[in-house]
Amino acid sequence: MNNKLDVLEDSLLKLFRIAMLTLMILALLLVLIFGGVAAYQAMQSPKEPAPVQTAPEKEIKLDDLKKALQEDARKDQQDQKKTEEKPVSQVPNSLQYLEETTALYRCVLDFARQTDAQVADEGNAVANQKVEALRSQIEERAKGSERGDVWVKSAVQFTCAALGDKEIIAWKKEKKINNVFFPTLNFHIRMWDSIRQERREFAEKERARFDSEKNAEETRVGLARAQALILLYMAGVAFGVFMVLAFYLLFSRIERNLRPENIRIVAP
Repeated sequence: MNNKLDVLEDSLLKLFRIAMLTLMILALLLVLIFGGVAAYQAMQSPKEPAPVQTAPEKEIKLDDLKKALQEDARKDQQDQKKTEEKPVSQVPNSLQYLEETTALYRCVLDFARQTDAQVADEGNAVANQKVEALRSQIEERAKGSERGDVWVKSAVQFTCAALGDKEIIAWKKEKKINNVFFPTLNFHIRMWDSIRQERREFAEKERARFDSEKNAEETRVGLARAQALILLYMAGVAFGVFMVLAFYLLFSRIERNLRPENIRIVAP
C-alpha cells in the first residue's frame, strides 16, 4: 500500500515539476519578449517632419490683365477715371525710384505713339514734373503696404510689357479698351498683394503643419518610452516568477535527494 502511495506521489510530483518547467519556460519567454519590445520602444526617436515647403511660384500674367482690361472697357469711363486716377498725397521730391519711374514714363510715351495718341511736345520742365508726380505715386504705393523695391521693379517690368504688347496696342487703336496705364498698374498691385497674401497663408499653414507633426512625434515617442517602462516592469515580474519557480524546483530536488530511501550508505 505504501509503495502505491509513493508511486502516486512520485507521479504527481513529476506532473507538478513538468508544469513548473512549462511555467518557467513561459516566464522566460515573456522576459525576452517584454525586454525586446521595451528596448525597441525605449530606442524610439521622433521622426523629423517634412520640412516647411515654400509657396509655389506664381506669376502675374498678361492674359489675366487683358481680361481685366476688357472688363474695364464695359464699365463707365467716368467712374473708371474716378477710381483709378484719384489724387494722391504729394510726397517731397526724392531720387528714390527715379530711374524706374523714368523708364516707366518712356514706356507710356512709346505706347502713346504706337496707338496714334496725340503726344504734345513737352519741355524738360513739364516732363520732369510728370515723372516726379508718377515717381511720388510709385513711392507711396511701394511704402504704403511695404511692397518695397522688389514690387517697384516687378511693376515697371510688367507695365512696360503690357504697354508693349501688340494685342493691347491693337485694342487701344480700335478703341476696344479705355485707359491702359493705370488699370495695368492697379491690376499688378492687386495681383501682387493677392499672391503675397497667398504665400503668407501658405507659409502659416506649413508652419502649423510642421509644428503639429513635430508635436505628434514627440507625443508618440513619449508614449513609447512610457510603454517601455511598463514592459520592463512586466519583464521584471516575469523574471521574478521564473526565479521563484527555479528555486522551488531546486529546493524540491534537494529535498527529494535528502529522503532516507534515497540516501545510500557506503560501507567503509
